[in-house]
Amino acid sequence: MNRRYEVHLRQVGRWWNVDIPELDLYSQGRTLGEAEARARDLIAEALQVSADDIPVDLVVPEAAGPLQLVRQARAELMTAIAAEQQALAEAVHVLVTQLGLSQRDASRMLGIPQEHVSQLVSGQL
Repeated sequence: MNRRYEVHLRQVGRWWNVDIPELDLYSQGRTLGEAEARARDLIAEALQVSADDIPVDLVVPEAAGPLQLVRQARAELMTAIAAEQQALAEAVHVLVTQLGLSQRDASRMLGIPQEHVSQLVSGQL
């Protein structure tokens, strides 16, 4: 199932209230994990599918700002990791192929394991 369901959560005392507005379903759980499981179960029951097949997006309105910052930082991190991998591949190509350095020396210069250099040389990464 590709359809994702938004589950609104609000902590009230020691309980989490669960609201699935799209399906007009409500429940609660003692823990966040229990609340999420209860939401999946309710959606699965309403749609007559397995709860394991229900992707949900948990929304806690009071935490929306900080969580958005985390998502943004993670996206930026993934972009930076991809850029680093590209730069490493290019540097390994120059150091080993064009300048004739050994993989051990390239590894030392780049601060990465020799196995990583070997994988970049062979095109495995």
